[in-house]
Amino acid sequence: MNLREQYERFPYPPIPALALPRRGQGEGLRFELGAQLVRNGYAETLRDHRGIRILVAGAGTFETLVVAQTHPRAAELVAVDLSGSSLAKTRARLRLHRLARPFTRLPCVRLVAADLRDWSDPRGFDYILASNVLHHVEDPAALLSRLAGMLRPGGLLRLVTYPKASRLWMREAGHWLALNGVTPGTPSLKRRAHEAIGLLPPEHPARLAFETQGETAREAGIVDAFLNACENPLSPLEWREATRRAGLSLVAETQAESSRSAFVVSLLPATAALDAWTRLQILDDFLELCANPVLWLRKIPSLSGGAPAAEGTSELAPAHVPDRWAPRNLDEFWLPSRPLFELAWNLRRAEALLSRAGISLKTALDTFRTEVGPRVSAPPEERPLPGLAATDYELSSLLALEEPWRDHDWQELERELGSGLRLEHEGVAAPSGPLHLQAAWHQCRFGASKPEIPLRLLRDSLRES
Repeated sequence: MNLREQYERFPYPPIPALALPRRGQGEGLRFELGAQLVRNGYAETLRDHRGIRILVAGAGTFETLVVAQTHPRAAELVAVDLSGSSLAKTRARLRLHRLARPFTRLPCVRLVAADLRDWSDPRGFDYILASNVLHHVEDPAALLSRLAGMLRPGGLLRLVTYPKASRLWMREAGHWLALNGVTPGTPSLKRRAHEAIGLLPPEHPARLAFETQGETAREAGIVDAFLNACENPLSPLEWREATRRAGLSLVAETQAESSRSAFVVSLLPATAALDAWTRLQILDDFLELCANPVLWLRKIPSLSGGAPAAEGTSELAPAHVPDRWAPRNLDEFWLPSRPLFELAWNLRRAEALLSRAGISLKTALDTFRTEVGPRVSAPPEERPLPGLAATDYELSSLLALEEPWRDHDWQELERELGSGLRLEHEGVAAPSGPLHLQAAWHQCRFGASKPEIPLRLLRDSLRES
């Protein structure tokens, strides 16, 4: 199922057809809010939204009406989405709004079914909203540049995007669902997804990440958050480079109505010497970007020099696989945890960034451990959610991890040793299948609690005997 097919079948967000925005809802989307954040006289040239053109990119089923309601004096609002089903729901919602609230003013709204990667509007826009859409394409930076090309000089772009590192355990939950045969096409998807997650221990961070998400109440939410046809967020440093190339500058960033980069400074004052992107990267590497960042970007006429290129992506560099755990004699070997290795890789990047402010990684983690503490569930329950934050792990064990094998390593081993091989951990075997999928099953099941997973490689005939 590709992305278009996904959103045709599962229009998003899955809000009831008769639901309308509350009066006053969407204050955080207002053009005036972005204008207030801008300095150097821009707020004086465009004080309010009267007469502006607005683009809602990846409009979905609900946001268009919210934006229209908060910008009644805009000249035009254009809503573009890949999914005709989503736009049909938006069209019906606009019609319902006019019937239910006949005296409420809305701007001219035009709905367009199109792929943003191909679509453009030569008239340009003063304000573009791209909420949770750019991380669902193969090249988010290219789409950002395309949107920036439709911004009028001085225009504003409000970008909401997934964090990259901080979604570690949500991605693990998605991997686990897929390994247990749960896909967007699975019958009784919601029930099957909850059953599969229930196979994990109650305190497993992937299970906690799944069960504490409101998205899991509906099939469309499960598909969008955990089984998406394309999830490809950029890291903060990658976004920094993408905005520079697109001719945009960061005006402000918010999360839950406050600046997360400023929060880092409040805990670690020396990080004031770092730019906002770098502070966001450190926060993300600590798994502490718990909600989707909101980035306010301004189009600027020209860039001389611009920001430096992004440093340190989360791509895993090739590493030598040590002989001590390379299985050759069917004896026990030790498999480094893939999710914990990913966390360790991110923390090494954070360590390099923190060193520029004269702060050690241990000091920073100790500060977060003391001042922020473990993740907790939403009120009123507010129970601890162990394993969701980097501070829940022992640093020296993480940094000592070797890189685990990748799929092609297991495939090469299987070609060498033949078929009928099974991986076991303490008597627990993965479902039968190719070795790389068995290894992935063990990584998802045990990799959150064990920096190194002891495994035995057995032939089916040996297990039976």
